[in-house]
Amino acid sequence: MLIQRGGLKVVAGLGISGVSAVNFLHEQGYRVAVTDSRETPPGHDQIPAEVKTSFGQLDLELLLQAEEIILSPGLAPQLPEIQQVIAKGIPVVSDIQLLRRATDVPI
Repeated sequence: MLIQRGGLKVVAGLGISGVSAVNFLHEQGYRVAVTDSRETPPGHDQIPAEVKTSFGQLDLELLLQAEEIILSPGLAPQLPEIQQVIAKGIPVVSDIQLLRRATDVPI
Protein backbone atom coordinates (compact mmCIF):
# COMPACT_ATOMS: atom_id res chain seq x y z
CA MET A 1 0.00 0.00 0.00
CA LEU A 2 1.26 3.45 -0.92
CA ILE A 3 1.56 6.21 1.63
CA GLN A 4 -0.54 9.08 0.28
CA ARG A 5 1.23 12.43 -0.05
CA GLY A 6 -0.59 15.74 -0.05
CA GLY A 7 -3.93 16.56 -1.58
CA LEU A 8 -5.58 15.29 -4.73
CA LYS A 9 -3.77 15.82 -8.03
CA VAL A 10 -6.11 15.73 -11.04
CA VAL A 11 -4.74 15.19 -14.52
CA ALA A 12 -6.99 16.84 -17.10
CA GLY A 13 -6.64 15.15 -20.48
CA LEU A 14 -5.13 11.72 -20.87
CA GLY A 15 -3.11 11.03 -24.03
CA ILE A 16 0.59 10.18 -23.87
CA SER A 17 1.71 12.92 -21.48
CA GLY A 18 -1.39 12.51 -19.31
CA VAL A 19 -0.69 8.80 -18.84
CA SER A 20 2.90 9.62 -17.89
CA ALA A 21 1.78 12.28 -15.41
CA VAL A 22 -0.80 9.96 -13.79
CA ASN A 23 1.67 7.11 -13.45
CA PHE A 24 4.47 9.35 -12.15
CA LEU A 25 2.25 10.94 -9.50
CA HIS A 26 0.84 7.56 -8.48
CA GLU A 27 4.35 6.08 -8.15
CA GLN A 28 5.35 9.07 -5.99
CA GLY A 29 2.51 8.29 -3.58
CA TYR A 30 0.10 11.09 -4.46
CA ARG A 31 -3.67 10.72 -4.57
CA VAL A 32 -4.41 10.97 -8.28
CA ALA A 33 -7.47 11.20 -10.49
CA VAL A 34 -7.85 11.76 -14.22
CA THR A 35 -10.61 13.24 -16.34
CA ASP A 36 -10.93 13.41 -20.11
CA SER A 37 -13.69 14.59 -22.44
CA ARG A 38 -13.37 11.44 -24.55
CA GLU A 39 -15.31 8.31 -23.60
CA THR A 40 -12.30 6.06 -24.24
CA PRO A 41 -9.15 8.20 -24.28
CA PRO A 42 -5.88 6.72 -25.51
CA GLY A 43 -3.93 5.20 -22.64
CA HIS A 44 -6.96 4.60 -20.41
CA ASP A 45 -5.87 0.97 -20.06
CA GLN A 46 -2.47 2.06 -18.67
CA ILE A 47 -3.92 3.78 -15.60
CA PRO A 48 -3.52 1.98 -12.24
CA ALA A 49 -6.78 0.60 -10.85
CA GLU A 50 -6.44 2.75 -7.70
CA VAL A 51 -6.65 5.96 -9.75
CA LYS A 52 -10.12 7.48 -10.03
CA THR A 53 -11.12 8.05 -13.65
CA SER A 54 -13.90 10.16 -15.13
CA PHE A 55 -14.29 9.98 -18.89
CA GLY A 56 -16.82 11.36 -21.37
CA GLN A 57 -16.56 14.99 -20.27
CA LEU A 58 -14.22 17.09 -18.18
CA ASP A 59 -15.53 16.41 -14.69
CA LEU A 60 -15.90 19.83 -13.08
CA GLU A 61 -16.83 18.36 -9.70
CA LEU A 62 -13.64 16.31 -9.70
CA LEU A 63 -11.55 19.27 -10.87
CA LEU A 64 -12.92 21.41 -8.03
CA GLN A 65 -11.76 18.80 -5.48
CA ALA A 66 -8.16 19.07 -6.66
CA GLU A 67 -5.26 20.54 -4.75
CA GLU A 68 -3.60 20.96 -8.16
CA ILE A 69 -4.51 20.24 -11.77
CA ILE A 70 -2.02 19.00 -14.34
CA LEU A 71 -3.30 20.20 -17.72
CA SER A 72 -2.38 18.12 -20.74
CA PRO A 73 -0.93 20.08 -23.66
CA GLY A 74 -3.91 19.15 -25.87
CA LEU A 75 -6.34 21.07 -23.65
CA ALA A 76 -6.68 24.84 -23.79
CA PRO A 77 -6.55 26.74 -20.51
CA GLN A 78 -9.45 28.79 -21.88
CA LEU A 79 -11.88 25.87 -21.55
CA PRO A 80 -14.79 26.85 -19.27
CA GLU A 81 -14.05 24.06 -16.77
CA ILE A 82 -10.41 25.11 -16.46
CA GLN A 83 -11.35 28.79 -16.13
CA GLN A 84 -13.73 27.89 -13.29
CA VAL A 85 -11.03 26.10 -11.29
CA ILE A 86 -8.58 28.94 -11.91
CA ALA A 87 -11.22 31.36 -10.60
CA LYS A 88 -11.45 29.23 -7.42
CA GLY A 89 -7.69 29.60 -6.93
CA ILE A 90 -6.77 25.99 -7.75
CA PRO A 91 -3.30 25.87 -9.32
CA VAL A 92 -3.16 24.61 -12.91
CA VAL A 93 0.26 23.44 -14.13
CA SER A 94 1.60 21.75 -17.23
CA ASP A 95 3.23 18.34 -17.44
CA ILE A 96 6.54 20.13 -18.09
CA GLN A 97 6.17 22.12 -14.85
CA LEU A 98 5.51 18.85 -13.03
CA LEU A 99 8.70 17.38 -14.52
CA ARG A 100 10.75 20.46 -13.63
CA ARG A 101 9.80 20.07 -9.96
CA ALA A 102 10.83 16.41 -10.04
CA THR A 103 14.37 16.87 -11.33
CA ASP A 104 17.42 19.05 -10.89
CA VAL A 105 18.61 18.24 -14.40
CA PRO A 106 18.10 21.03 -16.96
CA ILE A 107 15.18 20.35 -19.27
